[in-house]
Amino acid sequence: MKETAITSLTLPEATGGSGGFTYSLSPEPPAGVTFTASSRTLSGKPTAVQEAATYTYTATDTDSATTSLTFSIEVRGSASDKASFVSFSDVPSTMTAGEKATVTVTMKNTGTTTWTTTAATSWGPPARTTTRRGG
Repeated sequence: MKETAITSLTLPEATGGSGGFTYSLSPEPPAGVTFTASSRTLSGKPTAVQEAATYTYTATDTDSATTSLTFSIEVRGSASDKASFVSFSDVPSTMTAGEKATVTVTMKNTGTTTWTTTAATSWGPPARTTTRRGG
């Protein structure tokens, strides 16, 4: 949510490959959010509303071999749809190329809109959903 600090999220560490890895995120994260490649961390406080956008997190080894993970980030701004982050779990510490992971994100409805389940996979206010997906 705009102007609400996110809980720092460490993205998975690559394994295998040759030598060490460098990490990148494309495109740049939302305004106010920072990706720190050396620690594989997303952190900060979004400063602007953003529609859901797809991001690609890439690990590159010393032989230029790569593996990638895609996910989306949406920054909401409506006071009636407010939610606060509570916790996340099942975030893998490492992933191999082509591997998928399901994570659990717990949010608290702090707004005035009643939330409903949508497609049994996400929670959000009617006609709008709040999801964070990893690939």
